Amino acid sequence: MSTEIKYEPETIDQFVFATDELEESIAMYLQGDTNKTLVLHGPTGSGKSTLARILPSAIEGNPVTAYKMRHGDFLEHYFVERKLSEETNYKNLFEPCGQSRDYLIIDEAHKITSRDIDSYRWALDRLSKDCLMIFTTNYPDLLDDGLKSRARFVEVPTIPPERFLARAQHILRSEGLSCPDSAVIDLLEKTYAKQCDNRKYFEALDNLLFRAKMAQVRQAA
Repeated sequence: MSTEIKYEPETIDQFVFATDELEESIAMYLQGDTNKTLVLHGPTGSGKSTLARILPSAIEGNPVTAYKMRHGDFLEHYFVERKLSEETNYKNLFEPCGQSRDYLIIDEAHKITSRDIDSYRWALDRLSKDCLMIFTTNYPDLLDDGLKSRARFVEVPTIPPERFLARAQHILRSEGLSCPDSAVIDLLEKTYAKQCDNRKYFEALDNLLFRAKMAQVRQAA
């Protein structure tokens, strides 16, 4: 199993924040200082979807139900004015089970069409008190101005090598491999220089672990 899958963050404590600004912005949600619609934006492979997935449970302090959809699913569900006109429809859809609020995650928000935008605007105004809506996108500039004015934009950059070092060492030690920090940071820096994508760190660790395994096989032969 790849390290990316095996060590995918399941809690906010396992998530590596790329910047202090990102960590502070998320802390506002964790501490209940804001419930404003959240737009997580950044390059491919920066961890936006992962953060969106684990944030609701981190806010509640225990596992919760979060409703996730892609941009094109919106009008196929109950999040339109006709279906939300009755409160019972909304409650039946979410069934929050004791949560302080409901959570709706929408990926690839930049692909929302002009045909759908009025429904999104309406939903943001209608649900803002009872539901935290979390959008993810690679292209925040393409979002509708109406959505922009209703949301808090938080950048999720690719993790710099020095910030990923501790997580990388945790993974390597968990897999039984001991490496000096200098060797690991050198590997991470070279990987980052080739492509700014968190997933590439895991590929580099997979390769390192494979080479170590093959070296052990050769020594035993």
